[in-house]
Amino acid sequence: MTQVICVQCGETFSAKRRSKRYCSEKCRQAWRSDHQVTCPGCGQLFTPSRSTQVYCTSACRERAGRRARYARGREHVRAYTRAGAEGERSATCPVCAQVFTPARSTQVYCSPACRRARAGAARTRAASMTAAARACALIARLHVPGEDGACAECAHPWPCETRRLTEAVTGGERP
Repeated sequence: MTQVICVQCGETFSAKRRSKRYCSEKCRQAWRSDHQVTCPGCGQLFTPSRSTQVYCTSACRERAGRRARYARGREHVRAYTRAGAEGERSATCPVCAQVFTPARSTQVYCSPACRRARAGAARTRAASMTAAARACALIARLHVPGEDGACAECAHPWPCETRRLTEAVTGGERP
């Protein structure tokens, strides 16, 4: 047995372990009632079981975390959508040519309908081209006008025969 001092009343008592802190259950309860804290989540008084415990329950801690995350998200949205000279953004839809304010910096089309229309047109165009036409279009990408007005790839006068053939086969479309 070791001699330990009670943290509540200061009395010395015998204990089997040095980690024992109170001489009696009455002192333990008195110390706990003196050291209650208010939960920042719900405002309820509670006695923490650990010195690092902040919230009364794990559910209250999770609820407070969600509230904080939502608040950060709201502030992020407010900062993005805040009106002002630099905050006002506009874009033109490549499908219908309508001017719109994008909700995100990556938004290209004014509506899901325009986005689907462009995707459908691209699929149809790619499906209608034969493998030979796609290969021809890839080769034609190399044939571009040079500074001297001739094809940079084959040195023939621009537009060179390869380029004209490709545009005839693909209808001027690129894969």
